[in-house]
Amino acid sequence: MTTPPRRQTTAAKCARCRKLARALADAEKAGDQSKAVDCRVLIARHPHQDGPPDATDDGTRP
Repeated sequence: MTTPPRRQTTAAKCARCRKLARALADAEKAGDQSKAVDCRVLIARHPHQDGPPDATDDGTRP
């Protein structure tokens, strides 16, 4: 299975999205498709706003 190309958006400037992208790459490299899907969902659902992030590093609310 191949991974679709990632879109370059304001997410590239977002520290949370960069961290999730690294976790996604690690999961794909390790063959952990479940974690890879989780990372893709969290990236897609993460709001990209000018304000501070409203979620912790594990994707849960503070």
